[in-house]
Amino acid sequence: MSYLELSEICEIYSGKSFPRKLNHDDHGDYWVLESHAVDHNGIDREKIIHVSNDQFRSPRLCLLENDILFRAKGGTNEGILIKKDDLIGHCVPTSYFLVLRIKPSVELISEFLVTYINKASIQSQLSLLKRGSTVQHITKTALMTFRVNIPPLNIQEKVIHLINLEIKRKALIRKIDDIQSQYIDELTSRYISGETNE
Repeated sequence: MSYLELSEICEIYSGKSFPRKLNHDDHGDYWVLESHAVDHNGIDREKIIHVSNDQFRSPRLCLLENDILFRAKGGTNEGILIKKDDLIGHCVPTSYFLVLRIKPSVELISEFLVTYINKASIQSQLSLLKRGSTVQHITKTALMTFRVNIPPLNIQEKVIHLINLEIKRKALIRKIDDIQSQYIDELTSRYISGETNE
């Protein structure tokens, strides 16, 4: 395992800063991704704003598959993996985000880096980088020097496999809870209506 600064393994880009409110345009030239359109599950495409070049000239940076959106502002500084299904044309993040793009020469899986960033212990370390009295934020410069522990690819793959198993386990638990709740609701309704007295 080796500790490397993020700037050694990723290109880091700042999101686009817009000087005024964006107006949706059905025939816009590009899409803008604001903070409320993103959560830990990914991008909500219904909340992305379509913007015309008449408002603001289209920025050069657009999101690519396997990019990592990093919440630079706010209470949490989670990473969100951009998946193929998230992409919707020329999509630009606002300055609320930094974008991490792993360098081609680095043996690092995007999904592993997201998992690493989102670990509670790493989030605690990242919180020490925050600055600002009104809106707490992590600057691009500060994030570039943040050191991460990169294990070999086979270990990265094992970590991702474990995380995916945990996601499936939680999904099954939620499904079982829903079935039990539905059964109890139906049974209590039958008692109340007098359909059964068993």
